[in-house]
Amino acid sequence: MTEEEEEECPKGFRKMFLLYCKTTKAKENRLHIDIIKKWLLRSGVIGTETGITNSDVGEAFSKAPIELEFERLRKCLAELAKDKFLDPKGLMEKLAHSSPPKPDEEDLEDGEKIL
Repeated sequence: MTEEEEEECPKGFRKMFLLYCKTTKAKENRLHIDIIKKWLLRSGVIGTETGITNSDVGEAFSKAPIELEFERLRKCLAELAKDKFLDPKGLMEKLAHSSPPKPDEEDLEDGEKIL
């Protein structure tokens, strides 16, 4: 990551990404797209405040692999923000300040276990 990109990326965002990887037992620090979508929902990135929908996320991440490393996630979020005329740093701040999943926690929306 370049210095400029590092400045645009909140410090807590990388920490939260690594915490999600650890909590969900992600292989090689790559998060599955389903976990990322739940994180986006939990943090408020998907919602009325941002105007971002599940469909928007699906489209933004459609060309990405099913499991994303940090840098690829950051790039996908930047594209999503650009498409919605939002500040990418704002989205990353939301993700950085969301609560992390707990092992065996159920997703309140659909009753599925996070992992």
